[in-house]
Amino acid sequence: MKITKHFFLFIALIGIAINASAQIPGGKTKASDYSDAEIKTMIQKAESAGMSEGQVIQLAKARGMSDAEVASFQKRVQSVKGGTSTPSTEETNLGSLNQKDDTREKNATFEKGVKPQPVVVAKSNNKVYGSALFDSKRFPTFQGATSVKPPLMYEIGPGDEIGILVYGNNYLNKVVEVDQRGRIDLGVNFGKVYVNGVRFEKLQKMIKSVLRNRINLSGSELDITLAYSRLVRVNVTGDVTNPGTYTMSAVNTMFNALVAAGGPSKTGSLRKIELIRDGKVKSTFDVYDFLNNPSNSDYLRDGDFILVKPQGYTVSLSGAVLRPGRYEIKKSETLQDLVDLAGGFQANATTSNIGIVRYVGNKKSYITHQGSLDGFPLKNGDAIQVMSQTKEATNKVSLSGEVWVPGTFAWVEGMTLNHLFEKGSGFTPYAETEKVFVIRHEIDGKVDYIKLSAQNNKDFMLQPMDEVVVFQKEYFGDGLFVKVQGAVRNPKKLEYKRGLVLSGLIDFAGGLNYQAEETNVEIIRKKIFSDDYKKGTPNKTIRIMIDMSKEGWEQTPLLPEDIVNIRKITNLSDRSNVNVIGEITFPGSYVLDKDHSRVSDLYQLSGGLTKYAYPEAAELKRGNKVVVFNLKKAIKNPKSKFNYLLQEGDIMSIPKTLDYVLLPNTDTLQNNRSLIAPYSGGRAGYYMRNYSLGFDKDHLKRRLYVEHPGGQVKRSRHFGLFVLTPKVKAGSKIKFQPSPVKTEKQKEKKEGEPMDWNKFFENLTTKLTAVATLWVLVSRI
Repeated sequence: MKITKHFFLFIALIGIAINASAQIPGGKTKASDYSDAEIKTMIQKAESAGMSEGQVIQLAKARGMSDAEVASFQKRVQSVKGGTSTPSTEETNLGSLNQKDDTREKNATFEKGVKPQPVVVAKSNNKVYGSALFDSKRFPTFQGATSVKPPLMYEIGPGDEIGILVYGNNYLNKVVEVDQRGRIDLGVNFGKVYVNGVRFEKLQKMIKSVLRNRINLSGSELDITLAYSRLVRVNVTGDVTNPGTYTMSAVNTMFNALVAAGGPSKTGSLRKIELIRDGKVKSTFDVYDFLNNPSNSDYLRDGDFILVKPQGYTVSLSGAVLRPGRYEIKKSETLQDLVDLAGGFQANATTSNIGIVRYVGNKKSYITHQGSLDGFPLKNGDAIQVMSQTKEATNKVSLSGEVWVPGTFAWVEGMTLNHLFEKGSGFTPYAETEKVFVIRHEIDGKVDYIKLSAQNNKDFMLQPMDEVVVFQKEYFGDGLFVKVQGAVRNPKKLEYKRGLVLSGLIDFAGGLNYQAEETNVEIIRKKIFSDDYKKGTPNKTIRIMIDMSKEGWEQTPLLPEDIVNIRKITNLSDRSNVNVIGEITFPGSYVLDKDHSRVSDLYQLSGGLTKYAYPEAAELKRGNKVVVFNLKKAIKNPKSKFNYLLQEGDIMSIPKTLDYVLLPNTDTLQNNRSLIAPYSGGRAGYYMRNYSLGFDKDHLKRRLYVEHPGGQVKRSRHFGLFVLTPKVKAGSKIKFQPSPVKTEKQKEKKEGEPMDWNKFFENLTTKLTAVATLWVLVSRI
């Protein structure tokens, strides 16, 4: 018969009534015994109970509820609920625990020899100490276990398979299954043996006794294993994270089943977990006892119930204990029991003065407990703090710094400074023994810094908590330096040491290199370090010149902050690397005399031009710049301004003879393209008229210019009424300067101004006069 959601809620809340009789009245086995208010309360409890349908039916029948009363109660539930509610997610989960397509049932039901998938269990959010124990990753359950070595206390039952192996002088290997009558069949020669309920420890002896009657086991070994453990269905209910029915191997204990169910919920008890078998409480599982003694002989049987009761008293423990935290306690447990659960006190705990915050009535009250912990009872909600000693030992002195054995030592009456130095095994070579400091802490909080001489104050009396510090000698210096730079192999900056001389510094820097000008060595010195410096006068820089070719320079003393500058021989960089490429007889890289070699020198060294060379288009590049250049003039006249002095990295490039001119296409649709026209001499205007679309407002004749090969630029010339464009060479590029963009204000001003005829005729006259003058000049040529 299909069971509705309301019927399931009904049987679930009956389970709550049975398991929580303190809240729900007992003795009610009829639907009419419950009021509507009680039914509403029971429905709320059922929605959070987490009991499976099969569990609740068994419990309901145990309480005397008949099938007729179940049907009657279903109608009452429908009446209270209104018959129109939609099952909640939790109700759906509750109602599907025993259905065939339930995920947990699929994961927990196995056939022999098939390895099951692990049960997915949600982690508990319970923060009480011990709740983290129920982690399925740490403690996985045995699901349909095969070839396991069960505990000696494991009880054999129907469905188990026993492996029997005899090897040595005799051989026997077989696996036998325990039938429903609790027997195993060892074969015709041995017969059947009743093993139901026999512990594994005794099973080995029984089988050995049976085999010995037929087989001589002398010289042979006998191995008895549990080849396959039977599956049992265990019901986990109450305040548990994932209540339900779980199918697992019988080698599992109560602990394993609780792990599979995710452990007690946030409100579930860790101290009161009952194993119910055949309607009776067989045993109670206490997680804290299990943590201290992890042994559990309560192996599971088919149909067992594990009931997690609601959480009992909880108290918090903080301070100087090994495991501070929140604990669940039993009503009978004392403060001593709580401390034992927490692993005991830390070494610095003050056990004679323990603070407790306790609810007294409706208020919190602070209690200080002194005396025995064993007889002090705890109450729900107590917050206990174990104080710790924070004061450190005072009968000590410390020694640090430049001694061989620094550390803290016990102070004794009459202890002197010299006694402490002896405990430190004396000073290191770097110790400044004339400035030893004793840091003394007075009772009033004052701190004294006492400067002493280790030699003159050996008998200085030490007090408890004194700190003695021995510094390095350099600690009292200014960290001054000397420096050598310039033409030395390894320029250095060194800490100044008294007695340092010039030759020692240079030698330490690897000596002079080949570039050094030995006759012109400079020492740059601060006047403040000189013997003749007068206090109160400003410092100034002194320059001392040294000639290393003369005797006695080696012992020149150096002072702090001196800078020794070794100058270089002049004109060491006397060479320049230049390149020539293109139509030259010997192209490549050339090394020339710096500041003396010109373009004509490079031309002669490189063998002159080839027959394909176009010298008019030769270029000279210097870095990222193109130099205005005319190779023909530089070759023809060495005094020409184009016969440049060459510099490091210069590149001279001579292209092949060119026969074209580059010019822009003035078509407004294609004005970003360039045209290549054949070179035939003449001026730029000729090429614009014959090979392009001519001039327009964006390509004005007066803004035309020509870029010649070699970098020279020529622009159009203005002669009043007409414009003369520049001549063109082979390889030249015709370009236009962009027309200036007029602003809106300028356009408005021009459109709004009236025509000034006087100015027009004045400009016209000026231009006509210029033309006439030009004509006279041309006619005289």
